[in-house]
Amino acid sequence: MAIYRANPLYEQIYQFLWDSIIKGEVRPGDRMRDTDWAERLEVSRTPVREALRKLEHDGVLEGLEAGGYQLRVVTTADLRDLYSCRAVLEGLAARTAVAGLGPDALDRLAQELEGSRAAISVGRFEEVRDTNTAFHDTIIQAAGNRHLVRLIRSLRRLIMLHRTTLLSVARTDGRLAAAYAAHLEATADDHAEVLAALRCGDPDQVERAMRSHVENTAAGMEALHRAVAPA
Repeated sequence: MAIYRANPLYEQIYQFLWDSIIKGEVRPGDRMRDTDWAERLEVSRTPVREALRKLEHDGVLEGLEAGGYQLRVVTTADLRDLYSCRAVLEGLAARTAVAGLGPDALDRLAQELEGSRAAISVGRFEEVRDTNTAFHDTIIQAAGNRHLVRLIRSLRRLIMLHRTTLLSVARTDGRLAAAYAAHLEATADDHAEVLAALRCGDPDQVERAMRSHVENTAAGMEALHRAVAPA
């Protein structure tokens, strides 16, 4: 890991650990100990402990009675609750963003949607994840509400953990890969509905479209998650 002195060390370790989780290098249920990561990163245990505590605060890690942490094992109930919160928050963000999205931003949303469809067609699921995130970020940032941004980002950590689990299986399971691709196509169709509503400029219509999209995504993710962990 490259160390940049301009940023606090624990923040750099926090980001490194998060990237390792997103890449699937740490799996749900895996134990994470400060001693192991301090040795691996060649740093002291103190900044590693701070980084692990921050991930626990995000809800990504769970503390163990024996010491250390484990990466949270996701459940369909968790997924349902997370997306219920997300639907309300992102619906509000989309409604508020109507006044802040000019022609350039709307064109950028169209480009992000086009990029997502292109990546789906060739099975580049990680790229789809990134372009879909960019689509939502463009809208959230246009809302201009920093408290809303913070709340949505907090939820996103846990949602991304769910998606990482699904992606890791989709890479090796052809049946799930096809189902996941169909889910992403439905997501792209929903994004097109959100974009059309934004172009109309009706805040009520925009909020409904975004909330419907998030609720549809929740249903699709829950079905996929059950396929991965039927128990």
